[in-house]
Amino acid sequence: MTVKVNLKRLEKDIIAIEQKPVQKGKILFYGDSCFRRWNAANGNTPLEEAIPGTLNHGFGSATTEEMLYYYPRAVRPYEPKIMVIKSFGNDMIFGYTPEEVLDLQQRLIAYARTDFPDVRFFMMAPLYNYGNYPKFPNFNKDRLVYDQMLKEYVDKQEDMTFVRVMDDARFTVDGKTGPDAIIRRELFIDDGIHFNKDGYDLFADFWKKILGDLVE
Repeated sequence: MTVKVNLKRLEKDIIAIEQKPVQKGKILFYGDSCFRRWNAANGNTPLEEAIPGTLNHGFGSATTEEMLYYYPRAVRPYEPKIMVIKSFGNDMIFGYTPEEVLDLQQRLIAYARTDFPDVRFFMMAPLYNYGNYPKFPNFNKDRLVYDQMLKEYVDKQEDMTFVRVMDDARFTVDGKTGPDAIIRRELFIDDGIHFNKDGYDLFADFWKKILGDLVE
């Protein structure tokens, strides 16, 4: 598979993560800006405050290729007991196919299983969003393809849980749920892609219920 992104473009984000004290045995959220923006700088209650026992290692506009590349620095030293993994949207922008995204995620998971045999994974399906993607007319179609591929893969794994925000009617228009449901527009900032504070508050409650007794 050809690398389609400059793997050094988000180096500053990783350095920022490395400058914080290393905390081991936590629930590590690893992914793109959906996690990265879950912080006070963007007007939100930080993930680590909203859900005790977590680490937020979302970075930049990360692709799965970059998540794999930075795994030795952003994941391995922290020895997580649980990994919450999300990617996809940025992968499409850089030209990766749904099949390539899943392949890269499987490689990431293989590394983590080797390093941490008892780790559990929560694999997050991509969100519906209101972003304008005129150069990517098949974005939503590919999102649905990937959603189904990810679910089929996760359902066969004993150490994984598939998580889809649109299965929670609190997020969706008219209470419709499932992969083709639409998330309420008022939960996003102006770009239609990232949650606002109300969205993140609901997102926190969603994850606390998903993780249950695993939260400290």
